[in-house]
Amino acid sequence: MVVVAYTTSKYRPESVSVLFTDFSWLGNWPKWLDLPLMPFLNDGFDKLIRNMECFLKELIISYLAFIQI
Repeated sequence: MVVVAYTTSKYRPESVSVLFTDFSWLGNWPKWLDLPLMPFLNDGFDKLIRNMECFLKELIISYLAFIQI
């Protein structure tokens, strides 16, 4: 993760060796370590919501049919 974030970032430390000698960056998470995961997470949550919506509709329909018996 560190390698991917470091190589694709615009703003990063001058040297990679700083990451392994000075660990103060762990306390203050740098912006260059933020991976662009939001598009993938949003797509995943959209699919999950659609699947759960279908499941919950079927569950409610089954429950209502059971109550009427």
